[in-house]
Amino acid sequence: QAQLKAVVDNVAALEKQLQDAMDEQQQLKDDMELSEKRLVRAGKLTSALGDEAVRWDETSKKIGEDMVLLIGDVFLGAACVSYYGAFTGTYRNEIVDHWVEEAKERKIPVSESFSLQSTLSFSNHNA
Repeated sequence: QAQLKAVVDNVAALEKQLQDAMDEQQQLKDDMELSEKRLVRAGKLTSALGDEAVRWDETSKKIGEDMVLLIGDVFLGAACVSYYGAFTGTYRNEIVDHWVEEAKERKIPVSESFSLQSTLSFSNHNA
């Protein structure tokens, strides 16, 4: 009887050990699937951020170029606000063209196609 009980206890212990090992194996499989899904999502995110980096780089360059022209554009914008009122639209365009040429001659950086509207407003071209 004692030997039978020892064998039964041993079998029970081995079955429990087997069940524990199977539970651990299932947990590892679940963790592996979760990790694979996270890896796929991380790859998508990395790719999307890479695309954003290109856009950010382009935007940064554009802002850098605009910063150089800011001095002349703001100067001409102030001139337009000060002097536009009394003149017709045609004459306003002529005087701005003259101011742009004068600014270039004096080596003041100014946008090639200056307009008061573009200087005083912000438009998001990437939206």
